Amino acid sequence: MRPVMNEADVDDFLDYILQLSELVEVRFRLRPWLRDPDDDRILEVAVQARAVIVTFNTRDFDGAEFHGIRILRPDEFLQLIGESL
Repeated sequence: MRPVMNEADVDDFLDYILQLSELVEVRFRLRPWLRDPDDDRILEVAVQARAVIVTFNTRDFDGAEFHGIRILRPDEFLQLIGESL
């Protein structure tokens, strides 16, 4: 059976992510690039920060790999960070 995260676990996880986070300034625009224009700004931040995009809607970011951006589902991301801890 999969362990369930309680509210405190979620808070701890978000605190961990925020501690590792850096603010970045987007200095360029890629628009339009993705099929949903609202997602273009997320792609722009990821490109500027050289970050991974974590989303349930991986299809919405088809084409992001052209810019070197890796798209992960939340379960893939949790597995990835679990391996690095």
